[in-house]
Amino acid sequence: MTHTAGFAYEIWQEPILRYQEATGTPGIISCQDRALTTPLLFDPGERWEYGINIDWAGKMVEAVSGQKLGAYLKANLFEPLGIYGRWRKVQLLFSTFPLYKRATFRRQKAYMRSERLR
Repeated sequence: MTHTAGFAYEIWQEPILRYQEATGTPGIISCQDRALTTPLLFDPGERWEYGINIDWAGKMVEAVSGQKLGAYLKANLFEPLGIYGRWRKVQLLFSTFPLYKRATFRRQKAYMRSERLR
């Protein structure tokens, strides 16, 4: 995965946020499948951008394995590597992630951008 599929997240790209607001499409942190229906921001291979392409990869793992992504990763990645204690922290993060408000991400985004400019 090289993040060059053409998708973007609304937390990084204002055009995607505007599209979601205009169409009523939920944001990615809602964890709804409809959040994966945003259009391409650019042609695949044209440039690099974090986006829903990695979420689509997770959906493919779920479809092929018949398991939720968290369960698949636990059984096929974390446990074979002996990562037990940290897995619980990852589960807690995934379970609380949708509770964050979009405004929180906007503040984080603004902070990260200001850090890049320094």
